[in-house]
Amino acid sequence: MFHSPLAPLLPFQARKYVLEMVLSTDMDVHFTLLKRFDDALAASPDVRSWSTADQRSLLFQMLVHLADLANPSRPWPLALKWAEWVVTEFLSQV
Repeated sequence: MFHSPLAPLLPFQARKYVLEMVLSTDMDVHFTLLKRFDDALAASPDVRSWSTADQRSLLFQMLVHLADLANPSRPWPLALKWAEWVVTEFLSQV
């Protein structure tokens, strides 16, 4: 398995990334997330060079947020079907 002294931290970091990505889909944070991403991109335009945990987390958050917003750009029958699935899932959790 892992032999690094940092190995015990990896599950916690992964959990943190997942939580932040899920929370980034909330439209209440849309403009804050967009501003943070724009600022980070202005400071370092090549995201391939983003190596800190905060930079990677921000990139992951933005990718998930964009994927979440992308449904309306699909062909209408597919977008409608996905929207129905999301509403059904949401209502089952209420």
